[in-house]
Formats: sequence, C-alpha cells, structure tokens
Amino acid sequence: MDESGGWKFRLPATESMVLYLSIFVMGGCGLAYEYTLSKLSSDLLGNSVEQWAIIIGVMMFFMGVGSDLQKHLIDRGLLSKFLLAELTLGICGAFAPIIILDAYGRFPEHFVLVQYFFIGSIGLLIGFEIPLLMRINAKYSEEIKFNIGGILKMDYVGALCGALAWVFILPKFFSTTQMAFVLGITTVATAGVGLVYFYRHVDHAKALSAITAISLVLVIGGFNIADTWTAHAEQALYRDPIVYANTSKYQHVVLTESKTGATSMFINGHLQFNSQDEQIYHENLVHPAMLI
Repeated sequence: MDESGGWKFRLPATESMVLYLSIFVMGGCGLAYEYTLSKLSSDLLGNSVEQWAIIIGVMMFFMGVGSDLQKHLIDRGLLSKFLLAELTLGICGAFAPIIILDAYGRFPEHFVLVQYFFIGSIGLLIGFEIPLLMRINAKYSEEIKFNIGGILKMDYVGALCGALAWVFILPKFFSTTQMAFVLGITTVATAGVGLVYFYRHVDHAKALSAITAISLVLVIGGFNIADTWTAHAEQALYRDPIVYANTSKYQHVVLTESKTGATSMFINGHLQFNSQDEQIYHENLVHPAMLI
C-alpha cells in the first residue's frame, strides 16, 4: 500500500485481460439490461417508442450520477468495491423484470415506483463501475490515454455484442424474464472470475467469496423457475385463467378462458378479440374480399 491506501503492485498481463473482460461483459450486459426493461415496459404499457426512449434516457442519467458518486470512494479496497457492485448489478438486473411484472399486476398504483427504482439502480451501478474500473486499471496502465482508450473500447465493443446477442440470439431460446436471469448469471460469473484472479489483492476475500456463491445460486435458481414465476405474476394481469402463453420474436401472445368457455386473445397485454364477438371484427375483414 502507498500513503493514500492504493497499491504498489503491477498487474500481470493475464490479470489485465480479466479487467478488460469485465468491462466487455459489463458493456454487453448493461445495454442488454436496458433493452430488457424497455421491452418489458413496452409490453405492459404500449407506446414502445416512448418507453424505449424514456427508459434508456433515465438509465443514462443515472449512469452519470453513478460516475460522479464513485469519486467519493477512497483508493483502498477498490477491487472489492468493484466486484461487490458487479454482484449487485447481476442480482438487480436478473430479478428486476419479474418483480416489475408482478408489481404491475398486483400493485398498479405503485408500479411506476418499482419500475424506476430498478431502472435507476441498474443505471447507477453501471455508471459507478466504469470509472471505478478505470481507477483500478490506472495501476496497470498509468498513461491516461491508454487507460481510458482501453476501457472505453472494451465497453463499446461489449455494448455492440450485447445488442446483437439480445436481438438475434437470446430471444430464440429464452423469454424476457429468462433473458434477464441469463444476463444476471453472466454478470455474477464474471465477478467470480475476477475474484479468483485477484483473490490475493481483494479485501475481505472470504466474505466476498461467500457473497459471490450466494449470488450465483440465486440467479441460477431464479432462471430455473423463471417460467413458473412469470406465469404466476402474469395471471394477475388477467381476469380469466391463462390457458396458453408464448413469446415469439415479434410479440407476446396470451390466451385466457372464462368459466363459460369464452376465449380471449391478448397480444403484448392488449385484447385482440373474444370468441363471443370476434366475428364483429373478422367477418368485416373477410366479406369485402370474398364479395370481390
């Protein structure tokens, strides 16, 4: 330690790569968290352009707040603080969609508070981590142009990869709530890799190891029962029991059935038709074409 509580050691090349891996994953997962919350809000509230614009804007605002807050941290224990922030981000990002969905169905009057609590928290943590990692990496790359250039490069490349994965890969295999848990597992696992490589430099390493293990169990467990939780939370949105629900790459479709046997179809939470009166809509589409 130096007089300010900083480090005197120099990171080997392998450990430097772990730092860049962390910022790469954080950049990808951070953008994917934004997309996930934006899509969920669009599905629940409609007006997708407005929801995406506001949510991403609010998250970026809180990223700025987080970037400013980290300046108040002393240099001592920066690695521990970074890893703890990354674990917190993984937990918040993983559980946010399912909690927001449940709040919308059960506590609609408080839904906005829950929604923006997670939006703000995730943005705050992302913004908190980036300059914190720059301070850690400064002990390895002391020239500021290489430090800032390397960190931001990996963050932007990670964001691009995260966007491509969120659009083209994740929706093919996972629902919206499952995607959040996949991102959470990735974030927590990355923190675990960082803990292994920097173990001898981390303050309270044993306690942090226990927190990492608990976090990993939580996000993996959450992923395994995400569908059950989603169905339970989603049922609160509908009067009649859900008999079918599925998410395609285009929309989320839900079918409900009443006690009288009437079936209702919802797309992204909005009623499309009920089997008792669907002819009012559909026959008016069919007859003009058939008459021609």
